[in-house]
Amino acid sequence: MSEVKINGQSIPVSKSDIVTEEQFAKAIASLKFKNWVDSISSEYDMRSIHIQSVDMFGPNVGFIKLNCEAYFNGKPVPGIVFIRGNSVSILIILILPNGEKHILLVAQPRIAIGCSAYIEAVAGMMDENGNFIGVAAKEIKEETGLTIVESALIPLGGIYPSPGGCDEYIKLYAYEYPISEKEFLELQDKATGSMEENEQITLKTIPCSEIMYSEDPKLLCAWARYSVL
Repeated sequence: MSEVKINGQSIPVSKSDIVTEEQFAKAIASLKFKNWVDSISSEYDMRSIHIQSVDMFGPNVGFIKLNCEAYFNGKPVPGIVFIRGNSVSILIILILPNGEKHILLVAQPRIAIGCSAYIEAVAGMMDENGNFIGVAAKEIKEETGLTIVESALIPLGGIYPSPGGCDEYIKLYAYEYPISEKEFLELQDKATGSMEENEQITLKTIPCSEIMYSEDPKLLCAWARYSVL
């Protein structure tokens, strides 16, 4: 059992038997848990938090599933929360010598939706440093092989893709990358990804006119905002 301060109140935090003491301590100390705690509105009457499971990525906390007892306007609210923390996604616009624009995407297995080659914008989870731009540059390099100028990233705000049960906040950026015809062709169906993270990524490019058919909300939101700049 432990406690956290939420809006000046001490709230008890407990754990299930499957969560070890080490995992429990790391979960409470993690940036993603602290960010979630800090985000809770003072309009909520929070009574308790119970951590049901913790998934570790090596020595670091990956995901936390918890159930909290909370009330709003005197009535209980659904308290199940999947904490995965913040992430970043980048809309990469390839600009050919003739001015034509294409979007660079990645295809990779996403077992949560049963798909072996889900096509989406480049994205990655935040680390404990909380540096959005640094993570954006790292993910572009790992997933596409392209080296970018961090100062040229175009901020596009952020989105909460699944607030009904998950805390994830995705910071969106765009990056315009001038490219030769030769380099453009070399990117087609190129295999990339971090071997240490068991990533199996294949690069894909699409013309801007095909974005509207995408099933990736990160891509759709980023393109909608980029288009009105």
